[in-house]
Amino acid sequence: MKKTRFLVLVLVVSIMLIGAGYAYWNETLTINNTVSTGKLDVKFAGDPIVVLSDEGRYQNDLNAVSDVVKAKLRDDNDGIIDIEIVNFFPGAKATITFTVQNSGTIPVILESVNPIYDDKNEFLSSGLEFYTDENIYNLMRLDALSSGLKSTSWCTQSINAGSSREYTIHMQMPGTISGDIFEGESGSFSIQLNYTQYD
Repeated sequence: MKKTRFLVLVLVVSIMLIGAGYAYWNETLTINNTVSTGKLDVKFAGDPIVVLSDEGRYQNDLNAVSDVVKAKLRDDNDGIIDIEIVNFFPGAKATITFTVQNSGTIPVILESVNPIYDDKNEFLSSGLEFYTDENIYNLMRLDALSSGLKSTSWCTQSINAGSSREYTIHMQMPGTISGDIFEGESGSFSIQLNYTQYD
């Protein structure tokens, strides 16, 4: 019986030593980490600038006629420019320039340009052509503006955080329009710019 008690005592002591040894060699390591994500914040930097011309064909100073083409930002600066056209005529051109500011913390790129207009307005659908400085021969109708700008620097060059970028688009009423087609017509449309994170 003494041997049995001795064995039980040795066994209990052995188990305690194993636990103490395990506790002695076991350690917990805790890592605290803070993660913050980037911020996407793209806004227009002021109202668009509109310059009118007619290549000297009809009027010497179209800019004196302030009601021909007006461009302004939506009040909430949500990436939309509203453009109103009144008294435009064949051969008239409007150059619309605006600046976009990336106030966020990550680079962005223009994902899409969406024209917003009444496609039943024949003047807007067929009476206007658009082009950019980099390709003056790529004339686009309003409905093709989105796809037409995809391959230009508008949608292929990023804007770094804290930087800005100037965009220019030209709008014209073709000089080939004759007679009273679109005479007395007016219209308004909007251009919405949608930005996304640049990878």
